[in-house]
Amino acid sequence: MALEIRPLSNALGAEVLGGDFAKPLENGDIRELNGAFLQYHLLCLRGDRLSPTEFYRVASYFGTPFTETTRKNWVGDVPEISRLESTYKTEDARPKDPKLNRRSGWHTDHSFKEVPPKATLLHGHEIPSSAGHTRFCNTRKAYEDLATPMKNQLEGLMAVHSYDTKR
Repeated sequence: MALEIRPLSNALGAEVLGGDFAKPLENGDIRELNGAFLQYHLLCLRGDRLSPTEFYRVASYFGTPFTETTRKNWVGDVPEISRLESTYKTEDARPKDPKLNRRSGWHTDHSFKEVPPKATLLHGHEIPSSAGHTRFCNTRKAYEDLATPMKNQLEGLMAVHSYDTKR
């Protein structure tokens, strides 16, 4: 199958067309997907809804998926896949303290882990017609675009991301 990789912007992202991701991909297509990921950092794979097993297979094209630690979100017998919803079932389920609401605000997925995953895969089942925006940024490009004096100031510094619910 011939994949078509279409860049979405100069900073980040590409759309992948021509793939049937419900079926196993050939090795050449997997290499092309990985190359596109390294170049564009964010891929949009459009198509039909995938089963948990099919989605796991797509995730494995990019490396070994890890088991999510929050068991209550596991999908069936595929613990590497979590079901996340953007709405609360009841108002009582919403945290009273807005800092504890992990569904809003900027974050990176699992970057607090000693060996963080190189990617997060999202598979939208219900997409709202408004609001509900998920945003991405290219931190490598953000660094590259910094002025040289700022890069010099940052040289040699390290940051630690710890898992803290009260950011």
